Amino acid sequence: MRSHLKIVTLGAVAMLAVACAKEPVEEMKAVEQDMAAARTEMVRTYAPESLEKAEKKAAAFSQEIATQKSKWAMSRDYDQALEIAADAREAAKAAEADAVNAREALRQEVRAKIVEAREAVDAALAELGTAPVGKGNKAEIEAMKAEIITAEGTFAVMESHMEAEDYKAARSVADEALATATRITDAIRTAREMKAAGRRT
Repeated sequence: MRSHLKIVTLGAVAMLAVACAKEPVEEMKAVEQDMAAARTEMVRTYAPESLEKAEKKAAAFSQEIATQKSKWAMSRDYDQALEIAADAREAAKAAEADAVNAREALRQEVRAKIVEAREAVDAALAELGTAPVGKGNKAEIEAMKAEIITAEGTFAVMESHMEAEDYKAARSVADEALATATRITDAIRTAREMKAAGRRT
């Protein structure tokens, strides 16, 4: 009876050892698939740090698999590898989510920047309409008008970039239009103030 019990116990231990020693093929495929889904241009652009974190976890998983495979079959234990696999898959999915969120945040930021640029250009046009023009600054005022008209024409370019989801390019054009409009508005207001000061004196 004892011998039979001993055999059963040894058999159970052996089965447990084999179970622990079984290579987690399904988890390996799952990690590979999730990492492939995360290795997109969007994720690389908008969530590079999150992707790097996932890559490190995936690499750690591969290293743990290699470490266990290098051991004697009965001494292999993939429990830790399974834990790392879960972390790697979670990190890969988090990288995708982070990229989506970052892209949306940038889209909203650029949209607000375009609105700001539009308001600045409109303000500059209004200032040009009432700018004090004389023989000494006529050419300068005309140059400013040409600049602001050019800036106004770039809003179509901004929208084109937005439609293509090239938000960084749209922001760059918006920044340039805003800078031009602000510079012109400031110059006209300064000229008006100087003219008014000259009259008072």
